[in-house]
Amino acid sequence: METEIRLIRDAVINGFIECPECGNRIESDCDVCCCGWENTLILWGLI
Repeated sequence: METEIRLIRDAVINGFIECPECGNRIESDCDVCCCGWENTLILWGLI
């Protein structure tokens, strides 16, 4: 849950999030990172 809170904060403040798997910066509304990580903010309906 701590990771998701950080992701939400980053999305609001920066307009992008950092993938927790590879560290790549992606748009907050991106479904999947290039490394295959699925954006939990999208999966949980938070964005």
